[in-house]
Amino acid sequence: MRKLFLITLAFSLLFCTTLFAYELPFNVGNIDFGGATVTYVGFYDPRESFMEGGDYPGRLAEAMERFNIGEIRYLGLPWEGIAEHMMNRLLSDESGYDIWMLPSNAVMGLIAKNALYPISEIVPDSYYDDLLFSQRVVTDTFVKRGEKYALGAGTSPIGVLEFLVWNKEIFAREGLPALDELYLSGEWTYDAMEEIAIRATRDTDGDGELDQWGIGQQDIAVWGFSNGANPTIIDENGRHVFAYNNEAATYYLGKLRQWSQVMNISKGDWQQKEFLAGQVAMASFPLWNIIDPSFTDVVEFEYGIV
Repeated sequence: MRKLFLITLAFSLLFCTTLFAYELPFNVGNIDFGGATVTYVGFYDPRESFMEGGDYPGRLAEAMERFNIGEIRYLGLPWEGIAEHMMNRLLSDESGYDIWMLPSNAVMGLIAKNALYPISEIVPDSYYDDLLFSQRVVTDTFVKRGEKYALGAGTSPIGVLEFLVWNKEIFAREGLPALDELYLSGEWTYDAMEEIAIRATRDTDGDGELDQWGIGQQDIAVWGFSNGANPTIIDENGRHVFAYNNEAATYYLGKLRQWSQVMNISKGDWQQKEFLAGQVAMASFPLWNIIDPSFTDVVEFEYGIV
């Protein structure tokens, strides 16, 4: 098991575009896949980056030649239930040469099921010493009883950081304060956001129905961090324990419920279509989304980010 994992790990590291250029960070010896097929399993195909016109053309072919890989395939899975699909591959003995691309919210569940092997038993301690701070955040997060399960490579965690985007045209029309100024003056709080959302939410055409809202959908798994709430903490025994029973968590959960279900100042779902259409004053997006054509090619108004 350990040898097979090391072989696949070495192959994965060669593809970590944010980390190592073309050299592995430690000696893996003479690795030979024996012509086996390697399968990327996930919700998007990463091979495009290694093709002609991509960011790293030729690297795929180099890996295949270097490690005697017969073929590199991609198996696309739906976002919903992706961890269960991967477990099925594991239990049916189909995952021997898989590289799983997991959403972060699926990792700890698979660790608990013993589906993942601790990487800290494979790589030397010096590997973690050389990581960037943003990469160590990842490796220090996915830990169970002192063992680390993340490489800290590949997709940067910076890309999934959430930012609040605000429609400057709505703010100007409604006489609302600029969010960057509130942030820089230390006045950017939940209460300030709620007050702005109340003022922005209204019927703009006089037909008796709301058609402009203050806030887009709030991801319950993300917003807690803005108030210092974390769903779990690591206790003195190295176990992840539930932590959403503290004041920071109950406050933010109560606010989200009020905004969406009581005050009716929130509108939309995870796609934030109403914001993109210019009907919502503020909405949160991950950084990757803000710089993606699905955002930049759709938004037709001036916006700010805070």
